[in-house]
Amino acid sequence: MKKTAILAIACVMIFATLGCNKGSKLDDLNSVSGVITLDGTPLEGASITLYPTAPGARSAGCISSADGKFKFQTLTSNDGVANGEYQVSVTKMIMENAYTDEEAKIFSEAGGKSHKQVFPGRPEPTPKNELPEKYAKPDTSGLTLSINGPTKELKLELTSN
Repeated sequence: MKKTAILAIACVMIFATLGCNKGSKLDDLNSVSGVITLDGTPLEGASITLYPTAPGARSAGCISSADGKFKFQTLTSNDGVANGEYQVSVTKMIMENAYTDEEAKIFSEAGGKSHKQVFPGRPEPTPKNELPEKYAKPDTSGLTLSINGPTKELKLELTSN
C-alpha cells in the first residue's frame, strides 16, 4: 500500500509536469538512460524531471528502479528525450503516517467522510520528500543535462549534504 501511494504521487507529479509544455518535435527523441545514486548508493524510487531551458521544448521524466537505473520518457513509456539543455529536479516521496491496509479499507468504505471523521486523533498521511530539499527544484538542484543524441550511461550523483 505504501509503495503504491508513493508511486501514484510521483507519477502524478511527473505527468502534471510533462503535460505543461507544447510544441517540440517528437520524432527526434533520443533514448537516454543511466543510474542515479545518493552518496554513492543506487537510489530507488527517485522521480527525476528534466525541464528544458529552450522555450517551447517538452519536459521529460522517469522513476528510478531498485538498482538506481532510469530511462527517460517524454510522452509514452521510454520514448526518450529531445536534444537540448535541461535543468533537473529529483524527489523521492514517502507517505508519513501512511494508512495500514486495514485503515485504507476502512477509509475507502467510509462513504466520502474526511480523515478526521473516520480517524479522529490519528495524524493524517502526508507526503514527504526523503531527499535534500535543494534537489526538489530545478533552480536549486545544481543539476543540468545536455542531451545531444542517445545516451546509455548517464550518471546522476546526489549527496546528502
